Amino acid sequence: MAIVGQILQAGAKHVVLSNVGNAGVSPFGVSSPDHGAELSGLSQTFDAALTSAL
Repeated sequence: MAIVGQILQAGAKHVVLSNVGNAGVSPFGVSSPDHGAELSGLSQTFDAALTSAL
């Protein structure tokens, strides 16, 4: 991930990255017309992209 490299080159000793929890099981997701399916998919897509970028 290019931004992480830039942060480390600028002198950072530690970098914290966070994935996204399954937003589909949140109250908002569960109450949506698709019962959170789209939000679950988006969460999984984000987490997969983050993992592959590392």
